[in-house]
Amino acid sequence: MQDRSFAALQEHYPTPSSSLCSRGMPITAPAPATPREQPLTCEVARIDILHVSKIDQIEHAFSARLFFQLILRGGQRDDDLLRGLNEPSPEFQPRPSATWLLHQFHFPNALKLEYAERKVTKMGADDLHLILRVDGTFLQHFKLHDFPYDSQILQVHLSSHCANEGIAPVRFTWSPLTVKLQRPTHFALKDVWEMSKPVRLDLETLNPSPGRTYPVLKTCVEVTRRPNYHLVNVVFPMACFVLMGCCQFAHETSNVEGRLEYMGAIVLTSTAYKMSVASSIPAIAYVTLLDRYVLACIMICILLVFEAAFVRDPFADSVALFVSIALFVALQVAFCYTAYIAVPRRAEERRRTERTPRPKPAWREKMRRVLMGARRNSSNNPRRSPAPPAADRTTEAPRRLGRLVDVESGDRSGQSASPGDDGFDDEARERGAAAAARDARCRGSSSCRPPSSAGSAPVARTKPTEPRISSSQRRSSMGVACL
Repeated sequence: MQDRSFAALQEHYPTPSSSLCSRGMPITAPAPATPREQPLTCEVARIDILHVSKIDQIEHAFSARLFFQLILRGGQRDDDLLRGLNEPSPEFQPRPSATWLLHQFHFPNALKLEYAERKVTKMGADDLHLILRVDGTFLQHFKLHDFPYDSQILQVHLSSHCANEGIAPVRFTWSPLTVKLQRPTHFALKDVWEMSKPVRLDLETLNPSPGRTYPVLKTCVEVTRRPNYHLVNVVFPMACFVLMGCCQFAHETSNVEGRLEYMGAIVLTSTAYKMSVASSIPAIAYVTLLDRYVLACIMICILLVFEAAFVRDPFADSVALFVSIALFVALQVAFCYTAYIAVPRRAEERRRTERTPRPKPAWREKMRRVLMGARRNSSNNPRRSPAPPAADRTTEAPRRLGRLVDVESGDRSGQSASPGDDGFDDEARERGAAAAARDARCRGSSSCRPPSSAGSAPVARTKPTEPRISSSQRRSSMGVACL
């Protein structure tokens, strides 16, 4: 009974597949999604460095909060990009959604990272905007050769897990006319660092393994250290120690013990200050500008110790006093020149060399494609250059034929009498002119043409090839002309 009722229901309410088959319509499965032919272009619209809270030169890291706004042009017209908008855990598809692409963004140089905001919004009529607000600690290699007059470039690297060789590549671009780059208006570390340079963007490629490359967008901002703290607490005391060491010359040269005791205290104090400076910079394998200054002051004090121990002559002692003062003045001049003239020059040169080539903006790339297309069309339809005037042809023919007659006559040594500017004698030129005139008369009249039999094809006239003259012939003819 139940079987008959089910059969009756199936007859009255057939399934869609059975109805389509009964109508003779073919059933086809939906075509699988194919990857995009070109990578998705994320145009940078805005990057704000909201604040920089910490710059740790010992750990080679800094803490900052940043805001990123990227644009997918025409994203609202793509149904694949709109799929699963702002889902917490989007799934991967051959044609991924904008939310999935947003979750693939990461920061390679981040030590600690926290996403304060991450969403996709619709703005305008066609565009999709990717919003990122992050809080993190980023690793940065500090170059301390010019410490405490050094300048550091703080970089935040934004990359994507989508490789350029994968099925869903992503590329970054921006236009200098529309992008907005903002550095922090209220810099918390303004008493230690100065942030005066504008924010700039650079683009590079990350190659972690052979055959796999990833795009990286670098946000760079330059900070310059304020050296006042180290000038007051290190440089000025060390200069005073050297001047105090020169006061040993007030003692008699025979008072060796008093001089050595005095200079020993000065050297120990200078060494203690050197250790205090070492605790404020990382353990690096090179000396900084401040290290060189402190070491120079300690070396002057050590020279004064040796002078107190071995010099007994009053005249030599007075000479050592003037030499010590001269060394002190030279040290201060060299330090001021390096700090205020040489270091800024090196910093400017380093900015020019370390700045990576910027990518071409989108409008410039479009203009280049248009120009390349126009050039390609012009190369396919080249314009024929106009034929030279008849006068040029008539003057060129005697020279060419004269050269031919001269070479065929056997005059290859170039020993002809009074050669002209073109390396041929007057006789050859006359023969060439006569041949050209005869050729022109034969072209105009039909009597000079050879008779052709009635069924034979006309004889094609071949143009004589222009012979080449070797360099030895030219040199020999020039030698004869000089003689």
